[in-house]
Amino acid sequence: MFPQLTDLWCTDQEFLNIQCGDWEEHAILLCNYFNYIDRYRKEKMNGYGPFNIQSFCVLCDLVPDGEVMMVLRRDMGDEQGHMGHCEFWEAVSGNCYFVPCQDKTGASIMQRLSLTRSRARGSGLDESCQATPSIPIHRVHIAFNADNVWANLQKPTRRKQEASVLDLDYNFDNTRNWKPLFAKGKEELLKFVPEVGSGMRRSTSGLATPASLKSRTPLSAAAGIPETNPQTSYLLEDPSQAIVYLPKDEEHAQREERKLEDQLEQRILDYRSMGEHGGVQHTTRFDAAIARRLSAVLDDLEQLENCRRRSGNEADFPLRSNVPPTVTLQDVEKKLQDIENDFRGPTQRGRHVYGVPVNQPYELGDFKHLWEAIRDTRILELGDDYADYAIKVRVFPYASRILSVWVFIACAVDT
Repeated sequence: MFPQLTDLWCTDQEFLNIQCGDWEEHAILLCNYFNYIDRYRKEKMNGYGPFNIQSFCVLCDLVPDGEVMMVLRRDMGDEQGHMGHCEFWEAVSGNCYFVPCQDKTGASIMQRLSLTRSRARGSGLDESCQATPSIPIHRVHIAFNADNVWANLQKPTRRKQEASVLDLDYNFDNTRNWKPLFAKGKEELLKFVPEVGSGMRRSTSGLATPASLKSRTPLSAAAGIPETNPQTSYLLEDPSQAIVYLPKDEEHAQREERKLEDQLEQRILDYRSMGEHGGVQHTTRFDAAIARRLSAVLDDLEQLENCRRRSGNEADFPLRSNVPPTVTLQDVEKKLQDIENDFRGPTQRGRHVYGVPVNQPYELGDFKHLWEAIRDTRILELGDDYADYAIKVRVFPYASRILSVWVFIACAVDT
């Protein structure tokens, strides 16, 4: 898209507009979302007030991907940075890796006890703080946020090279371990930020305390943009930095849903008639009643994906929320068991039922990748002429033309 440039990092707005980006764009957007969430929780939600969580973008060596940008979310602990644990988030995949930090700054006994009691009240989780097994992060090179850039000066020892990420000190104020690019921090960094308009300087953090918000003249009028809703851009210093989202389009999602379901049914019929699965001679049968029941399961799976962690469950409060999810995996399993019993039939208890859900982000015209994901499950190779199939597609719309596509395909096979 930018042939004249060797590399370019898009802003969050540009990233969402063009819907295309690398590790950096994904990480920066996720880092900003975390900053919003953690600041909102600290100010508005009970139990989060004593905690200060900050997020940073970090350049890492990841196995097997190589050099990637990740997000470091750190519990800063007390005012001196004692006892703060960390977690690394891979923005592209959503994987999280919990790293319990070593307290290398000499916190007092009372500080340790006070923070431990606060965590215990908020989480109720085991305080052993075990790291996520098999963390694929090999090295951490640099970290940055809106205030500064830090280079990691810590060298892994030969004996612990494979676990060096667990042995790092993540206190960026320690200049023996982290070299800051700007010695005076944000005060010096602002000198390098270009002017925007007449007398306006682009904010590097976009964040301010409530007191400074009251003392500032709103920039929205000078920038010629509408007033920003604080519920959508929490504590923005410059409202012109608020991301503008295209609203989600329910009608478009429903059209795509019907189109994809028709395409998949026809492709399944063609595929199973080609003999690659064992040679079905007649038309594959689809159970529409079972397919309609699978729709509710896909609703629950989308909600579950929006609130569950794929990994990093070892983290404790406040890095990990203590709010119970609205949908649990047990709820989904119960519905699936009921559907399986009905699909098997009251007089056909000898039948086996197989099913698999597939979830992918979807771009217009991206049917090829969706079909390949379903084909590679090999569920279409099960059964002969007497196998019954059920397929349901759900498309969940989000802002900025982002679609989450779920396909649940099930098969009942005679034993």
